Amino acid sequence: MNILKTTIRQGLILILCILTNVTHAQVSEKGDNIQIDGELNEQIWNNARKISNLVQIEPEIFAPSVVKSEFYFTYDTQNIYLGGKIYQEKSSISAGNARKDDEKINHGDYVTIGIDPLNNGNSAFFFRINPVNAQADGTIDMDGNFDFSWDAIFVSETKITDHYWTFEIKIPLTSLTFQNKKVQSWGVMFSRYCAHEQELSINQIQDKNAPFNIRHFYKIDGVKGLRKSKKIVVTPYMYGHSVYSALNDSISYGAKMGGEIKYNPTPSTTIYATFNPDYAQIETDKELINISDIPTTYPEKRPFFTESSDMYPGLAVNTRNITDINAGLKVRNVGTNSKIDFTAVYDKQKNIWGMSDIRLTDNMKYHFEVISGIKSSNTDYLKDYNYNVTVHGKLYFFDKKIQVYTWYGTVNRPKGNANEYESVNAVKWISRSWNAGLWNHFISELYIPGVVGSPTLSNQYILDGWLGYSFYNGQSFFRKTTITSHLLRNGLFTDRDKAYYENTNEIDNQLYLGNTLGNWNINIIYKPSLKAKFRYRNQANFNQQQEFTDGIGRFVLIDQSANTYSLDLKTDASKITGGEFIYDNSLVRKSKANNYSFNLFLKIGSKIMVDYSYNFVDIKGSEYQNAFKQSIHRIKAEYNFTKKMNLRFVFQPVSVKQQPDDLYNRNAINNLTFSWEFIPGGNFYLVYNNFKNYNQTAYSSNQLMDNNHSLILKISKTF
Repeated sequence: MNILKTTIRQGLILILCILTNVTHAQVSEKGDNIQIDGELNEQIWNNARKISNLVQIEPEIFAPSVVKSEFYFTYDTQNIYLGGKIYQEKSSISAGNARKDDEKINHGDYVTIGIDPLNNGNSAFFFRINPVNAQADGTIDMDGNFDFSWDAIFVSETKITDHYWTFEIKIPLTSLTFQNKKVQSWGVMFSRYCAHEQELSINQIQDKNAPFNIRHFYKIDGVKGLRKSKKIVVTPYMYGHSVYSALNDSISYGAKMGGEIKYNPTPSTTIYATFNPDYAQIETDKELINISDIPTTYPEKRPFFTESSDMYPGLAVNTRNITDINAGLKVRNVGTNSKIDFTAVYDKQKNIWGMSDIRLTDNMKYHFEVISGIKSSNTDYLKDYNYNVTVHGKLYFFDKKIQVYTWYGTVNRPKGNANEYESVNAVKWISRSWNAGLWNHFISELYIPGVVGSPTLSNQYILDGWLGYSFYNGQSFFRKTTITSHLLRNGLFTDRDKAYYENTNEIDNQLYLGNTLGNWNINIIYKPSLKAKFRYRNQANFNQQQEFTDGIGRFVLIDQSANTYSLDLKTDASKITGGEFIYDNSLVRKSKANNYSFNLFLKIGSKIMVDYSYNFVDIKGSEYQNAFKQSIHRIKAEYNFTKKMNLRFVFQPVSVKQQPDDLYNRNAINNLTFSWEFIPGGNFYLVYNNFKNYNQTAYSSNQLMDNNHSLILKISKTF
């Protein structure tokens, strides 16, 4: 009996050891002698943890990867080292040089490594490179969604051979937030996309509904001896510009200095300060046609704000409201079950902005968050201020397939008036195949989150129910088909009886047309006529019995009924040429309208890409809407001299024709930018901009209103 017990115990121990070895790894401390050249020829890689035998996410989940990949992980006291040997014939590689985080990196072959140094499943960092060493990085949230806003300083190199390509990455610990422990366990994820096979694979899948869920990352145990070589990182810059006005033959000059300081008192705490910052490296925003009541919101690209891109979810904040910054201070702390961020900004109009996000979550059963923003005016910091506060909570059930969600936000109003608020409540079932839910949204009469929140229509009540199902077909022609139907009741917060229904039916098809043409995506949306209404604001004399107000002003509700549809056709972006075409015939204030949008690209080798896009709207006109035509062309050409030197040109003419008086306006932006990352963390920018603006009416000839030329030079370096 004792022998039997001993045998069983030893067998269980053996099984436990095997299982432990499958999901955990012991890693060497020594990576000091690694030379980052992409060749994996140092002895240290022989002792590094090796990961292979990837499984597919697409096209056939859980199937073994048809392409072979090997990944390596090791570290020393101050850096993390990642390597890989990616098997693929040289002739089948699809990759182009690009500046960091460029969208082109995702349109071809690449590898992605996710790292969760806190091992809490809350958020992770990711690093992505392609075969010609174009880089991208960002963060992954706890549900596995990727955000490219966050930036780190890291070094990588690649090497392409006839039958495989290799890579090496060195990540300084100063770029990461990690645990305050002598011995740590980290979560790591290795993924590879092979464009030739249209295959996305990963080192392990524990939940097919969320294959990139951070708490399911592979575990690296025994990580020890880590320290940040520098607790203070300084990035100063010098900036100079000149502006020439061709209309009055005048020229002006300007210069300034500023920078950013990052201090890490502990591995999990960051204090980030900025002084007199400049963001000349931001490329001209792509113009969009917007005929709605809500202003267009553009993405944030400034490092001071993107440092916290893993927080402030959705439309909770819009930091593009904050411009012309004199100074800013940010304090962040990330713990096992908590994240805290406090940010303050003092702008050149002498306003003080503040925002904070306090998040508590166990990443499995609950998520609780309080987001707040405040703006104190320059007239009186104690009396003239605006604020908004949002409370956000989630409960998870059945391994996150069921999510119960609530959101409550409030903003202050002038003294003597009650605060305005919004409330969102939802229950959702989300899995790989099913997507169903019930969602409602109350927005009080004058609610405008104008501090740091994104604009939305107020005085609104929405109840939305939906059901969607996805069919997967592995290697077949129809790779994936998703059918979704929404039924929405839309009414006024102040008068629930003024409600109407909307029905949206959507079918999304992913088609595989072979290696030559790759994946194509066709999306069709159909909305039947259900006596919808729209808000009309331009009536001279309102009938007071039918008049309502919201945060924009007075309006009346007008019936608008029509069957509408939209079509979106997108080709495989990993190929040499392709594009996207969109058509939408939705009514605009009872007027027939045609909306066209298309984008075409051409890749010339790995160094040159030309991209042309066109947006056009033609509104025929009605008793509630003037006739209106607007077109936007955008031509963008890029040439990558090397992996770190990029020249890009953007030409963007816009023309608008509208009634009354047949007003015709044209403007054009020319942008030429040369950027060079001369060393990691060191950047050189030379930017030329030209803006021309023309006005014309039926009673006047074409008039040049603006013709400005500017030249910008900026140099920055991280120490």
